[in-house]
Amino acid sequence: MKILILSIFLLVANSSIAQIVIDPTIMTRYNGAVKKLPSEYKQILLVKDFGGRPPNFACYSINTVDTLNKKDKKTTQSVVTIRDVDIVTGKVSDQVSTIPNNPPEPLNLIKASLKGDTLILSLGAIGPPYTIVKIINKKVTGYYQEYAKRDSIFRLKLSDQKTDELNIPLRISSIKLNGLKFEPNQVIYGEISLATTPYYVDDSDFTTGYINKRLRYKFVFKATIYAEPLVKH
Repeated sequence: MKILILSIFLLVANSSIAQIVIDPTIMTRYNGAVKKLPSEYKQILLVKDFGGRPPNFACYSINTVDTLNKKDKKTTQSVVTIRDVDIVTGKVSDQVSTIPNNPPEPLNLIKASLKGDTLILSLGAIGPPYTIVKIINKKVTGYYQEYAKRDSIFRLKLSDQKTDELNIPLRISSIKLNGLKFEPNQVIYGEISLATTPYYVDDSDFTTGYINKRLRYKFVFKATIYAEPLVKH
């Protein structure tokens, strides 16, 4: 099956170039990714209502966080330990357990909305952190937002002032869709590969006092497009 490739400019901080690929096989690949999900996640896909609308989902094949300053990590990190306490005697158990490092989730919510001639893809649950990708006139922009309530711990550059909310530019290396015509109530399928530009977050487990991190995703998705009202000024 022939795939039509349309070249577009990717407007991000590093001025790199990406391509939107029109790929009619995306729906089959999404369905294949769903079949590979663990059974507990397949149950989530059966949810019929989320905030008054049927939920849409993205399935990850890559969902990782790169630590770019591993050499600065302390040999002894902060560990949260858990001990059982008898509520009657107050005796603390000798057995100690720790909070495990859970593997990345293979599934996430995604929302597709149409505002004028702009398609907005929002990856994540309600509220930050989340990932936003916008497509307008075949041009793509995107950012990842971090937020910490009343806690200024984020910087894009070390010379920047710390903030509690940070929009990190995305580097979108690949974006594939089953079409480029967007209308309300239309179901679209896609695949996106992206990474954030590196940024800094305060972290006491590092000798520098911060972690230099980068997030990388690759996912396929299915979403119903909803129309967003235009705000008149």
